[in-house]
Amino acid sequence: MGTAELIRQAILQPYHKISTSLQRFRTGISQRLAKLSTAQKLYLLALFSLPFYEQHPSLTTLLTVSALVIEFWPLFNKLWHSLAGKAVILLFYATIANFSLASSGAIVNEVTGVSAAHFNYTHNFALLLELPVWMVITSSIALLLLQMLLPIYLVGLLLLKLVGLIGFKWQPKYAYPVSTTFLRLMLSFLILHHLMLLVDMERFMESRFRVDDKGVSFSFNGQFKPNEDKANANLPPLHVPDTAQGKDVLSAEQETNKLNTERQDPAGQKSQAQETENNATKAEDDALVYARFTAAYRHKVRQLVADFAFGMEADGRSRCQMSANATGVELNDYELLQILPDAGELYGYRFEVIPCVSAAFPRTLGRPSSLPSD
Repeated sequence: MGTAELIRQAILQPYHKISTSLQRFRTGISQRLAKLSTAQKLYLLALFSLPFYEQHPSLTTLLTVSALVIEFWPLFNKLWHSLAGKAVILLFYATIANFSLASSGAIVNEVTGVSAAHFNYTHNFALLLELPVWMVITSSIALLLLQMLLPIYLVGLLLLKLVGLIGFKWQPKYAYPVSTTFLRLMLSFLILHHLMLLVDMERFMESRFRVDDKGVSFSFNGQFKPNEDKANANLPPLHVPDTAQGKDVLSAEQETNKLNTERQDPAGQKSQAQETENNATKAEDDALVYARFTAAYRHKVRQLVADFAFGMEADGRSRCQMSANATGVELNDYELLQILPDAGELYGYRFEVIPCVSAAFPRTLGRPSSLPSD
């Protein structure tokens, strides 16, 4: 019996040690999680979702943006209840609304082929489709940029403390402030990069901004003056004189480059080149995926605008003659925009401006010179 008891204790002793260690680990994790705020828990979930970011980027993005909103909402609320803060917030969103209004008008013009002034309700519908997206994306980018500027703000306060201008006291109201700041900054960089790809910010900046010898120039429509376009092209090319001294300089440079190349490890060069090529290919693939998503979204918005213009705002009956199954919008006394369903068109409808043939204006070979008097 004593031997059996010893054997049982020898078998159960490692089990009890493992069980005790697991219990301590579980208790420690529970205590640490209890110290975390809701935003910190969302940051932690976003960190755990990073291995699946390539397949499901929306999960990490949603968790990070939700955590940022929860964390910065008290600051936004405090800013809103001040007069200056309220003015800044209203100005910010009024600017977004103005750009969204102009963008929706351009969409209506692109779909219908006429001014958006003839489609008031369709313009409003396009604005309802565009405004939430503009606000969400712009607010998210502003929030992420603010988060990235926060370390610069803290460094500035620290420098002011060093020169004795202000007293610097950083007393965060949550646990693990350094780890949280580092994790927040890392996730913000990642989400901001992919948001820039989503809105195609690189092409927008390249088309709107131009840097040359005259400085930085900006254009809303992406068109610059010809002399600005050719400013860099007119610069004289770099030329080495065809003399013995020039040839000696070129020969010395070529020999030096050759020696440096021979001293380097060929296998390391090949590996580095392969890695660079793989990174470039991956970046191009990511940009292509986001470009396809953006193109699909833009096409869907324009298709919905075309559906609304045909089914809701355009008139099924008019004083002007129209084709069967067509709707129309009278542009003026002489012209009618006729809308016909057409599966061969890009958005499913054919928009064409035709003469307004009516009882007052019968079909003629030319445009009437004047309106009839009352």
